[in-house]
Amino acid sequence: PFFLSVNYPDAHGPWLKQVDGLPKNPLEPDEVKAFAYLGIDPPAMREAIANHYNCMSRLDSLVGDLLASLERSGKTDNTLVIYFGDHGADFLRGKRTSYEGGVRVPLIVRWPKQAKSGQVRKELVSTVDLMPTLLDVAQAEPVSGLPGRSLAPLLRDESNDWREYLVTEFHTHAARNNFYPQRSVRNDRYKLIENLLPDQVNPGYEFTNDRFEGVSAAIEAAPDMVRAAYHRMHRPPRFELYD
Repeated sequence: PFFLSVNYPDAHGPWLKQVDGLPKNPLEPDEVKAFAYLGIDPPAMREAIANHYNCMSRLDSLVGDLLASLERSGKTDNTLVIYFGDHGADFLRGKRTSYEGGVRVPLIVRWPKQAKSGQVRKELVSTVDLMPTLLDVAQAEPVSGLPGRSLAPLLRDESNDWREYLVTEFHTHAARNNFYPQRSVRNDRYKLIENLLPDQVNPGYEFTNDRFEGVSAAIEAAPDMVRAAYHRMHRPPRFELYD
């Protein structure tokens, strides 16, 4: 088989409104909310967020061009396409953490004639599952000791005894400036995070916060539950349990 893997772009700039006419109808700042999914919406961030979405739209068009080229090659039915992200958004409680915003990433798979189309799976999967998947699909010899499992049975919607728990970890980013190790384990409902430097200031909080105008003020103006969640990231306890 021929494999085409397209990686989701990072959240870093440049976040450009339009490049070479794409997207055809770019979003404007007044059409978006900045951190709505994180409970805050600093107006100063809306232009950056709008252009981040414009980057996603532009990427979508270019992926479409790749798939069209694949179609012309006659290899569509024999190609597994995997579209995924390497980490969550570069915002507080996102990248550089083991919170859901840091580890829950996009994963879209296209496998004509093999995968059951239109599925939205709820199983706990990881990018460590990609290597076993590719070996399986290519009918290559399996590699012993891998932490991941082939996703092929899920893609085919076959009966399968899948994992009940998923573990994640974070060590550091940008060397010592963001060293704040976390470990986590979750099932389909609960998530437990252990902070290995409990009650110490998480350097990733200020590192991320200071990069975006208006975030600090928006956090302080947010509802109590939202504000408390951000403050908890600043100096976390040893354990955090989430439902």
